[in-house]
Amino acid sequence: MVVGFAYVLASLGKTASIPANVGPFLGVIFGLALVAHLANRWLVPDATPVILPIAALLNGIGYVVIARLNFKLAGLQAVWTGLGVAVYVLTLVVVPVLYLLLKRTEGGARSAGESEREQI
Repeated sequence: MVVGFAYVLASLGKTASIPANVGPFLGVIFGLALVAHLANRWLVPDATPVILPIAALLNGIGYVVIARLNFKLAGLQAVWTGLGVAVYVLTLVVVPVLYLLLKRTEGGARSAGESEREQI
């Protein structure tokens, strides 16, 4: 809500009118934040729930500042935000799998080393 309010205020200050795309803007911002939040709750349930909303707020404020200065660059910022959320979720999916593979490989190497020592 804070980001949407800031977006409307920045638009009012620049063009003296409420932007027509405030609904889709809020939908995209809330949608990306919801995707990241659901990924956090599902993939890392013990993670601190405070950092992600702060990051979403700072990202939204940054978008509002960029939109006020140059609307074309704001579109690129939105693309980078979407890409960032996608990579974040991908990281949450891939890291535990790599950890399990590393643990399995490390355990296999350790048991092979132990068996060699027992033979000596």
